[in-house]
Amino acid sequence: MLSKAQQRQFGDLCNASFGDPALTITSGAGQDGLENDGNFVPIPDAGGKTRPESATPIIVFTTDLDAAETLILNALNGQDAADGAGTGVADFDTDHSVSADVLLATGGGGGTTVTGGFRGPTLSLVGARTHIRFQYTLTLSRGATDTVNAQLAILWGGYGEEPTITIVEDSNA
Repeated sequence: MLSKAQQRQFGDLCNASFGDPALTITSGAGQDGLENDGNFVPIPDAGGKTRPESATPIIVFTTDLDAAETLILNALNGQDAADGAGTGVADFDTDHSVSADVLLATGGGGGTTVTGGFRGPTLSLVGARTHIRFQYTLTLSRGATDTVNAQLAILWGGYGEEPTITIVEDSNA
């Protein structure tokens, strides 16, 4: 468990990067219900810290949904590769993937814009090669009118090096 000082400086224990370009889906067209391949991202060695031990995908979205219509995450999985071109790509840490539908948003009465996010399962990077990506599938329930703008980011964690923590005493205590 993290100490109070570590909790206050949690950002020192992790790093983040974009996992794919922004994606716009219109229901019934294009990428609706199709697997989206993220970019291969190098596993970082950021700020002199050792290589992270885990990667957590985070999908953020804004969707316009008619009343009672839904945005569903159908699948999410990680892959590793030997380089940014995807050489030798293979599914990785499949024990930590999403294979059952997850309801992300439901349209309110008269239709609404819903903004939200989804934190996927954390993948262990032990044994991973130099690059990873995430694949995910989003489905809109209504045909031809609903839309979603989504983006996947990766939260890297479990760095082997502890941050330098400065404890400042609270003069109001």
